[in-house]
Amino acid sequence: MMSIVRFVILVGMSLFLLQAKAEVLRGVNVDDRLTFSDFKDIKSLGVNLVRVSFARKPLMSSIESEDLDSAAVKVLDNYIEYASKLGLKLLVDPHYFPGMAGKYSMKPTDLFWTDVKYQRQFLHTWELIARRYANVSPEVLFGYDLINEAAPPRLVSGERGCTVLRSIIGGALKAIRRYDNKRTIILQFPMALGVMGGPTNQMDDLDCLGFWGNSGVWYSFHMYDPGRFTHQGVLGFRTPVYLYRGKDPAAVQGMLRARVGSVLRFQERYGAKILVGEFGASVFSGAEGSLYIRQLIEIFEGYGWSWAFHSFRESPVWDPEAPERDGSEDTLKLDERRMPKTRIGILREFITGPK
Repeated sequence: MMSIVRFVILVGMSLFLLQAKAEVLRGVNVDDRLTFSDFKDIKSLGVNLVRVSFARKPLMSSIESEDLDSAAVKVLDNYIEYASKLGLKLLVDPHYFPGMAGKYSMKPTDLFWTDVKYQRQFLHTWELIARRYANVSPEVLFGYDLINEAAPPRLVSGERGCTVLRSIIGGALKAIRRYDNKRTIILQFPMALGVMGGPTNQMDDLDCLGFWGNSGVWYSFHMYDPGRFTHQGVLGFRTPVYLYRGKDPAAVQGMLRARVGSVLRFQERYGAKILVGEFGASVFSGAEGSLYIRQLIEIFEGYGWSWAFHSFRESPVWDPEAPERDGSEDTLKLDERRMPKTRIGILREFITGPK
């Protein structure tokens, strides 16, 4: 017979998951090039969240800048207007800050970690954003994704890199809350460092971030594991690479479930709200990539996690409207986008039901 204690635990966990699922956001990632027509197409998918990346057009372009970039601000202002008209929630992801060597992901060798002038500019950027948009409804401007794929080095001038990261996050939270207590702040788990010192994934070093409470704070990670499969045909990764060939799909999903197990344990321990801020597989992964995406969403939905697919009309390599390319190394062009009943259909199915 089931013990009373075990029964209470199971009931409590069931109630927690039901509450989490009631607050799930489902959406897509976009860049700075979309029009109102594009946003209407996003709305037609049934999504309620749009995560906006400013990697191409940084909100803060240089260490010398005293104000936000006017062109990037105009984009964000337009997107806020679009979202307000269509009933969508925006999540702002600056993605790039001065002191980063690249515009899409951080490295432990970035000057950002060792030169305080870049850290001060980071805090100044968030203060400017928070002040400018303090009066926008949180039903439109949902939140701020504080720092994308942070990769602190193991040591910074004899101090643990994780300690430096926490200090930067604490300063940013203080800067934002000085002007805005309504916005949800997204804290990404930092990138774990591999044996050679390079960033690997966001599931293996959750303690580096730690717990910052649940009041106005959500926790986030990006899921692209295994990278050689999801990134095939991109950035020099070879193709084809198969994940399911000769395997039971249920066993592969079990592996994916285990891979995100650390995040589930974090959720269960703290009652944290989880956002999978990015996930996907390049079109070169073909039908297996579509199955991978479907299985991941099934996992996210089962755990009550919010999610944002990477990405919508940002790159034809990741676009759910682009046709699958099984092992093809052909270069896709933006004007080749089509609407197959594949990945776009998968997203719509989990959001509004099968069509």
